Amino acid sequence: MIVTKVVQARNIKAVDGKRKTFRKHLTMVLSLFLLFGLTWSVAFFSYGPMLVPSYYIFTVLNSFQGFFLFVYYYHIHNDVSGSFSDDPDSTDSNTTIA
Repeated sequence: MIVTKVVQARNIKAVDGKRKTFRKHLTMVLSLFLLFGLTWSVAFFSYGPMLVPSYYIFTVLNSFQGFFLFVYYYHIHNDVSGSFSDDPDSTDSNTTIA
């Protein structure tokens, strides 16, 4: 599915805004894929004398996955501040909080 989206990205003849949005979404998907897949690749490729230590590494990394996800979304939110509708500093918001 990711490969087909990348191929479709090359065929987009739209404005640059749509292309930039697509690239941001693609970057987000690939980085989340890396975040979640990295810990499981440690467990999948563990064998031989490093079997037990790799299970410990897998357990620790898997335990901190929620923290890594929090840091990732915090970083993403700060990179694109103002583009979320629930951001109170957003200038595009039509709602007011009483």
